[in-house]
Amino acid sequence: MLHLTLSALCLFFLCAYGQSDLTVQIGKGDSQDCPRAAWTTATFKIFTRTNTRGSCITRKSRTLQSAKFDGSKKTYFFAHGWLQSGTDDFNGPLVQALLRKEDANVIVVDWSSASQNINLLYSSTSAHFVGGEVAGVIKSMNGLGLSPKNTNLIGFSLGAKIMQVAGNSLAGDGKKVANFVALDPVAASYKGAADLVQVVHTSAISHLSSGDIDIFVNKGFVSVNPVRSHNVAIDIYTKSIEGGCGFSACAENDSKSCNRLGYGVSATGAKGKLYMTVTSAEKFC
Repeated sequence: MLHLTLSALCLFFLCAYGQSDLTVQIGKGDSQDCPRAAWTTATFKIFTRTNTRGSCITRKSRTLQSAKFDGSKKTYFFAHGWLQSGTDDFNGPLVQALLRKEDANVIVVDWSSASQNINLLYSSTSAHFVGGEVAGVIKSMNGLGLSPKNTNLIGFSLGAKIMQVAGNSLAGDGKKVANFVALDPVAASYKGAADLVQVVHTSAISHLSSGDIDIFVNKGFVSVNPVRSHNVAIDIYTKSIEGGCGFSACAENDSKSCNRLGYGVSATGAKGKLYMTVTSAEKFC
């Protein structure tokens, strides 16, 4: 009996704390080697603790089963922004941080076939179609056991529009997802796309956006460089997963009305407009 108890404890600690050396491999070309049908805009790659190189998936159940998708685990979808791709440098650290933190499914949505078009109107219109594709994949996952309460959406910049469309589609079918984090997103109201919608503001791009919780980092201007100020939203979210910074955000005139930015956000914490300060765009605390 004692031997069984010790074995169970060892297994628990390995699962909970033994992933600090886990490395996710996302290199140039890795995500875009997924086949894309002519009528689709995006490709999807799933990463898990046992598959850190990732596997291509579609809305077809057989691809999910082949990738050994586990519907009992928390599942995260991440969509990059305009002029970016699913193989850019920021994807790996974000996916890696999530998998080191918990035993989850993490899906990178690569819509670079449309996002890397200099015509912003074209990319913005395409984002609507990609949102529908994301919703389709999630619905297939629901059929394999994924609960909406274990589904989390993350979108950066124009990628937030993708996740908004996906979230609204799922909500319309009675499958509203648990969480949606919009990282310095394009102007829109994102409320209703998930049970809890958090908008992280780091540049002027997102000042007209809103969610259930709006966290303004350095009052929404993290750097004098507007591009860096915008892109740093991804790095801050990744750091919120890794830990090491408190990332407590509070109401402007009430230091007791607070919540946490990013991964540590609480559904029972303060909502509305909250503010926090980071040291710089390179060093957050």
